[in-house]
Amino acid sequence: MRLEPQPTPASVTPELQPSRHWPRELWHNLRTALPLLALRRVPLTRFVANVEQALLLLALLAALYFVLDWLLVEWPASVNVRALPATLAGDALLFVLVLLYTRLHGHGRLALPIFVGLECLWFWLTLLFIGIQSLLLWFDHTDRAERLANWLPAIYAYTTAIVAAQRWLPGSASRRVLASAGGHVFLFLSAAYLGAHDLWVAEIAEEPALEPAITEEAVWHAQPLTLQREFAALLPQRPNTDDLYAVGFAGEAGENVFMHEVNALRTTLERRFDAHGRVVSLINNDRTARDVPIATVSNLAATLRRIGKLIDREHDLVMVYLTSHGSEQHELSVLYEPLQLEQLDAAKLARMLDQAGIKWRVIILSACYAGGFIDALKNDQTLILTAADATHPSFGCGPDSDMTYFGRAFVEHALQQTRSLTEAFARAQIEIRQREASEGQEDSNPQMFVGTQIAAKLQRLQQRLDALP
Repeated sequence: MRLEPQPTPASVTPELQPSRHWPRELWHNLRTALPLLALRRVPLTRFVANVEQALLLLALLAALYFVLDWLLVEWPASVNVRALPATLAGDALLFVLVLLYTRLHGHGRLALPIFVGLECLWFWLTLLFIGIQSLLLWFDHTDRAERLANWLPAIYAYTTAIVAAQRWLPGSASRRVLASAGGHVFLFLSAAYLGAHDLWVAEIAEEPALEPAITEEAVWHAQPLTLQREFAALLPQRPNTDDLYAVGFAGEAGENVFMHEVNALRTTLERRFDAHGRVVSLINNDRTARDVPIATVSNLAATLRRIGKLIDREHDLVMVYLTSHGSEQHELSVLYEPLQLEQLDAAKLARMLDQAGIKWRVIILSACYAGGFIDALKNDQTLILTAADATHPSFGCGPDSDMTYFGRAFVEHALQQTRSLTEAFARAQIEIRQREASEGQEDSNPQMFVGTQIAAKLQRLQQRLDALP
C-alpha cells in the first residue's frame, strides 16, 4: 500500500464562520467519504471542515447510535438519554487524539478536517452495522454466524479508519501509520474498558407472583389427585387398532427447557399421531406443580402400570419420552429440590416396562450420554432413540434455553414433517450434526436401535396415521 504524502496545511484551513448551506455541505461531506469504504484515497481538501459540520456529524452519529441500540435491545424498552454523553465519548476522544498529534507536528489546523473526514467515514460504517444487525433479526442464524457478523465488520471498520487517518495525518510515513493504528487501538480498548452504555434500556417487568412450589402444603397434598386425574382422562384401547400411548417425563425442575420439551411432545402426539387422551405428562417444575403430576420414578412406574392395564398388548405401542440431564454413569437426573428423589437408570426403566406388561415399546431419551441406556433396554419389540451416544453429551439445555437441540430437531421439526419415527430421527440426526458443527460443538452422535419385530409395527402405525383425514 503506497503512503500518501501529508496534506498542505494551508489547503485545509477550517472555516470558522457559520455556513448558510450546512445541509448541502453535510451531504457533500458524506458523499466524499464513500470511496473510503473501498480503501481509496480521498484528498482532505475535498471536505468542508468547520465546527458546524463537526457538530452536525456528531448529532447524526448519535441518531444512528440510537437506531443501532434500538435493534439490539430486548423489548419493551425505554430511551436512556443519560447514556448519550458516554456513547459519544469515543468520538470526543478521537478528536482529542487527532488534535494532540497534529499540534505536536505543528499542524493543529488539520485536526478539524481530519475529524470531519473520519466522522463521515464512521457514519457509513455505522449504517453498515445497522444493516447487518437488521439481517440478524430477520433471519434465523447460529451463534457462530452472529459472532462473525459482529467481529468481521468491526475488523473491517477499524481497518478502513486506520488507512484513511494515516493518509491524512502529518509527519513521516512510519509515524502516520503508527499513530493511526495506535490511536484506533487505544479507542477500541477504551470502549471495551468503559463498557456498553445502552441508549435503549429493556424495561424490567414486575416480578410475577411466585409459582406454586412443591413445598407448599396445598400443592404437595394435591399431587396424588393430579396423577389420578391424568389416569382418569386416559382413553381405552380401540379394538384392532394400533394405538400409540405415551408418557412424557421432564426430570429436572431447575430448567424450563425440559418442561417445554414434554409439552411440545404432547401437543405433537395429540395433533399428528392420533394420541388425544392417550398421553400422560410428568413434569418437575414450579409452574406446573399444582396441576401436573411431578416426574418421579414411582409416578413413572404407576403410569406405566396404568397404561399397561388399558392397552391391547398385541396391538398398541407405548412411548416413553425422557428428557433431563444425563450422567456419564448413565443415570437420568430426577431433581426437584428440596425433595429427595430416586434417580432413574436403564435397569429400573426396563423393570417398570416388564412389570407393566408392555410389549411394543418406543423409548426416547433426550439427555447427555443417553446411549448408555440402550443395551439394558433393547429387545426385538423395542425402538430406542437417544440424543447422544454413551460417551458424549448432548446440547441445548440451560436456564436460557427453551428446547434442547434434540427436542428442537426431533419434536419441533422432524415430527411435523413425517409420522415415521425412524425417518424423523434420521432427519433430526442430520440437523443436530449440522448445528453442532456450525457452532464448533463436539458431535453428540445420536443413536437409534430398531428391534427386528417392531419395524413392521411402526410401519403399520405410520400407514394408519397417514390415511387419517
